[in-house]
This record gives sequence, structure tokens and C-alpha cells, in this order.
Amino acid sequence: MDKYNQDKSKRKGSGRGMRLLVIAGLAVVLLSVVAFYMMKPSPAEQDAGLIEEKIEEDTVFEQEEAGNTDSAENKESTDNTEETAITDNAGTDSGTGSAAKESEEDKAAIKDFLKMHPEQKAAMIEAAEKAVSAYESAAVKTADEINMAVILGETASYIVEMVGDIADKESLMERIKAKDAAVLAANGTKPVTTAETASSAPASKVSAPEEKAAEAAPTASGEQSAPKNVQQDEAAKPAEGTAAAKLKVGSYVLFGSYLGEAILWKVADIGSSGAMLVSEHILCLKPFDAAESGQFEAEGGSFTEDKETQKWGSNKWSSSNLREWLNSSAQKVAYTTQPPTESAVKDGENDYAEEPGFLSGFSQNERNAIMAINHGGTTDKVYLLSEAELSKLGKRYEDRLRKPTEKAVSNSDFQWDNNLEPQKSWWYWLRTPYGGTKRGLLGVNKDGATGYFTAGISDGGVLPVLNLKPDTNIAEGDGTAERPYVMR
Repeated sequence: MDKYNQDKSKRKGSGRGMRLLVIAGLAVVLLSVVAFYMMKPSPAEQDAGLIEEKIEEDTVFEQEEAGNTDSAENKESTDNTEETAITDNAGTDSGTGSAAKESEEDKAAIKDFLKMHPEQKAAMIEAAEKAVSAYESAAVKTADEINMAVILGETASYIVEMVGDIADKESLMERIKAKDAAVLAANGTKPVTTAETASSAPASKVSAPEEKAAEAAPTASGEQSAPKNVQQDEAAKPAEGTAAAKLKVGSYVLFGSYLGEAILWKVADIGSSGAMLVSEHILCLKPFDAAESGQFEAEGGSFTEDKETQKWGSNKWSSSNLREWLNSSAQKVAYTTQPPTESAVKDGENDYAEEPGFLSGFSQNERNAIMAINHGGTTDKVYLLSEAELSKLGKRYEDRLRKPTEKAVSNSDFQWDNNLEPQKSWWYWLRTPYGGTKRGLLGVNKDGATGYFTAGISDGGVLPVLNLKPDTNIAEGDGTAERPYVMR
């Protein structure tokens, strides 16, 4: 057994022990969170404490799900130790098999722990009931209240899923789903925040007689004008038939095409940057970035002096092959670094140096309807989700799952024991780099958990995201998956 696998075995053993200790204290922590909310029903009073608890809980859980036991490795300073952080993903097809195995082992460990500690399970059951009740009673009238309700919903869902096989699980999940619908409905229109309320207040109050006279005052043509507040409402109202007037979170949209097929998108968010559309399916499998040497797992080349990116590609979104391909409409993409040629990607599979840019499947009108978004110095019309943006897909892992299209499967050079199928979920890239390396990136595994992957591997799913301008006209459809909106 080589040094990396020996170290990995030791880390897995110690990591599992640590996770059991974390689970032991989890019920107490979650009960404290819910109790804090129940004692202080005002969102303004509880923001700081609850959010701090949620951030701490999420950090522990993310470390648990990813098997993140790299602290010992980070203390070592040799190149060999740094490279082993993601080598198992670079040396295998995707690394998803080992991630799934870890997930199953964790679930089994949790069940065993709760069986051996009935008092902890009882505490978790009590926490589940209180968490769901707190979520149900949460107000959702303002933006602050909606944000707090989302946090409570995530907490409630997590506790119920952790408890597992309790008799009331189905009932609790139904209550959560019912509240989810109420929160979604409340978030369908822009809530008024405290700051907005204050800024919209008039500087001075007009007396009733003056207001009435102003409303009845005729125009120069002799026609009576509409009341001022009506004029303002009409001006603020989106034009009928536009994206701003029709699209809501959860709406489906047909827009653009890839490999000759129309792309189905789902609205994940609506804000000042227009409607955020996320592809409903993985459209293709591609490496994130090619090995800068031009030869996967080899050193050399003129694009960079960094040996890690020479061998495995870079995790830097701004200069990645995938970003340049997604944002190009050219028949031949002008890559600024090593193009994704056959020799520069793992096993020579799913190279795309000669493939036309993704936007070549969009009409000029469609390209004009896409809003450019700034991502820390880069301006993108099409991009990948970040780790932080995953929450826009939903609170649960199952909300993150995506399946490939039939053409994504048939056009892929990579096939993994027939597990790559349109009926099965597949993993896809995020644009968030894995800290501590120059080649590692986060991705969403087939079970919805995040994992770490090497930039140059060939089986990463591509899940595009874009933002639609509010004034885009909608020609037909009702926004359902069966009859999605179609842009003019």
C-alpha cells in the first residue's frame, strides 16, 4: 500500500471517530437553536445568535459530509503531501464511488450511534418536533422574516433527516413541505424590508384637502389626471408579457439550444440581476480545464511555471477552458491558455478544443436577452453555480440532483459501467475552487453532497446558469415543465 492510501486509511478511522463525537453533541446544539427561537420570537432579536449557530452547524456538517480531514496534511510542507489532497480523483474516473461509500458508512455510523444511545435519539426526536413547530410559526411578511424562516426550515429538515426512522417522520416532512410552499409564495413578490419602508416614507405629509385637490386637478388639455400614487404604481409595474411580469421562482423556460435540442431551464432566483435560470439537466460532460503542459499528468509547457496546473489543469474560473467555451458563440473558441485537446485531458476523453462555443446554439436575440454578471472581476453571460449559490436550488440534497440529457450520454467518450444514464443522477462542476490546491474544484456528487475533483478529469457534468433580462418578451407557455415559457 502506498503512502497516500496508508495515510488515507488512518484519516478515515480517526475521522469516523470524530464524527461520532460530533453526532453526540448535535442534538444538544440543535435543541439550543430551536429553544432560542421559541423564547425570542422576534426575528430582529434572534438574528445574530441563530445565524451564528447555523454557520457553526453547517461548518461541522460540511466537514462531515466531505470527509474533510486534511488538517494534518496541511501542516506538512512537502510537494508530495500537497499533491495527495486530490490525487484519488485525478487517478480515478471521478472519485464519486469512494464518496458514495463514505456517505453510506456515515449513515450506518449515525444509526448505530442512535441505537446505542437512546437518550440522544429521544433528544433528537424532541428537537425535530420543536424545530418543525418553530418553522411553522415563523412569520414571512418581510425580507428579514423570510430569511429567518428559511434558516429555520433548513434546521428542521436536517434534524428530521438525522433522526431517520421515527414513526412521525412522514408527518413532520409533510408539515415542512406545507410551510415551504408558504415561504415560496411569500417570496414570489419582493418583500418590503425595514430599510425600504423607511426610504419610501414621504418627507412631509400632505393634508387631506390638498391631496384631494391634487388628485382632481385637470391637465393643461382639460382632462383630469390620474392620482399621483396611481401614476407611480403604473410606472413601477412591469410591462405585460415580459419576463419581469411573468417569471417566478420555480417557473420553467425554454431558451437557446445545444446539440440541436432546446434547453429547459428553471428559475432559481429573481433580483436586480434579472431572472437566474439554471439548466434543468446536465447538458454535457467536459473537463473544467486542460493540463497546461498540453499533456495530462505531465510537466512542462509555456502557459505557466506552476507544476500542479501543468499536470492537472487550473481551478481558476476566470481563465478556465470551460468558462471560455460557455461564453463563446464562435465556431472555433479562441482559448487564452492550453486548449482542451485530447492529449491535455484525462484519458483523452471529452476533449472540446474544436467544438463551437456554447452560445453558438443561441440566436442573436437570445444572446442579447442574457444579462452579463460580474463574478469577482470576470463578466459572464453563462456560468456555473458556486457553492454558495447551491442554496438557490433548495434546502435538501435531493433538490441539487441533476440528470444528464440523452445526448449528453450518447456524446460522451466516458462511460462508467453503464452508470451514466439519462435516468440516473450524475455529478456536475461548481466554479468554487478547493482551498489549498491549484487544481481542485468542488462539484455536486450523485447523492447531492459536495465533493472535490481535479480540473482536468473528463467526466464532470456541465450545468449552465444564465440571467435573463427583465424586459425579455415571453411568447407562449404557462411556466410549467409541461408548457414552459418560450421567449420571443
